[in-house]
Formats: sequence, structure tokens, C-alpha cells
Amino acid sequence: MELIQSFSIDHTAIIPGIFISREDKLGEETVTTYDIRLKKPNREPVIDVAAMHSLEHIVATMLRNDEVWKNEVVYWGPMGCLTGFYLILKGNRQPEELYDLILRAFKSVDDVKEVPGATAVNCGNYLMHNLEMAKWYAAEFVSYLEANAKNSEIFNYPKTDRLVTDNGQQFFDSLFSCDLVFSYCFDYKFILYIIKKQMFKGTTLHQKKGKNVKNPFTT
Repeated sequence: MELIQSFSIDHTAIIPGIFISREDKLGEETVTTYDIRLKKPNREPVIDVAAMHSLEHIVATMLRNDEVWKNEVVYWGPMGCLTGFYLILKGNRQPEELYDLILRAFKSVDDVKEVPGATAVNCGNYLMHNLEMAKWYAAEFVSYLEANAKNSEIFNYPKTDRLVTDNGQQFFDSLFSCDLVFSYCFDYKFILYIIKKQMFKGTTLHQKKGKNVKNPFTT
């Protein structure tokens, strides 16, 4: 099957920000899915799942009650990878046009005294909330957005050249991708094995200041 658009972005280069994930036509209308990214994928810890749940409730409530934007909102929800949210709006606005809205939405989290809809009647997992952690993540994102307001990179997905094989398979041409391969493929046991081979060359004794020291890599 063809890789969907959101999986075709080089996640090793994404930074927090507000991005256009895709645009879709529904009849004559356009709806746009925005990637509201709070964390660098695969490079820093993801958002705590209970805090993510609380942010979902709080920001959704704010967006759907905002006098200017409430009729434009189609959907607000978390990414399964726990690094951000998807926001779907009517129309095809540029990410920069959403900056004030997103900044205001996450600032509003600090004023919340209790998570809206966090009851057994209103929520499918009402015990899985963490308001204080949600406030911490929101404040972190607010500070980041304010510090990077004039940085165009927070509004544009990273552009990465790709290598394409004869059968059409695509690979990102990125040094960080190589770093990821190294970190995942070479675990500590393999590294110890290489060190043992290079340093001791099969001997069980190593000379240190004239004394025989047992090789710690042998059993």
C-alpha cells in the first residue's frame, strides 16, 4: 500500500511547531489537517499519556468555545506517538495564521482548575488525567512558541533529500538517520564484544603497571 502523507515526513528532522499535514477536498470545501507538534520525535521523551489526555480535553473545550474559531474547528485530537496533536479546520490557512490561536489555547491551560469532562459519564477513561503535568507541558510549549515566533522553521516541515532505489523504495539522506541505525543496531553487548576483540586479542591477562590483571571481559 502507498505510504500516507504524514508518514512520508522525515521524523528525525521534525521540531516542535505548527505545520500543514495535509489538505483534503470535501465536495467544494477544503479542510486542512495541522500538525501541532510539541516534542521532537525519537529525540526526546514523549508527553505523559495522562497529561496528553488532559490537554486533549482542555484545548478541545477551549477551541470549540472560542467565539472566532468554534465554527471552523472540525477535530482536535492526540497523535498516537504522543509527540503532538492534530487539528483539522475548515479552509486552507497557512500555519502562521494559527500561531495566535495555538498560543492562546495552550496559555489557557494554566487557568484551568479541573479537567473538563473528566467524569465517568463524560469520558471513556476519566481516571487517566494529570492536570498538573498538562500545565507543565503547556507552559513549556508556550515558552517555545514565544521564543521562536519569528523562526520560519516552526511553520514548515523539514525539507530532506531522499535516496530512491531501483524498485522505488525511499530512504532519507540524513546523518541523523545513520545515528539512529547505529543506536538501534549496536547494543552494549555487541560493543563490549568488539572492545574485547580489539583490546585483548583473545588473551586472558592484561599488563597494567607490571602486574597481571584478569581480563574483565572473560568468564
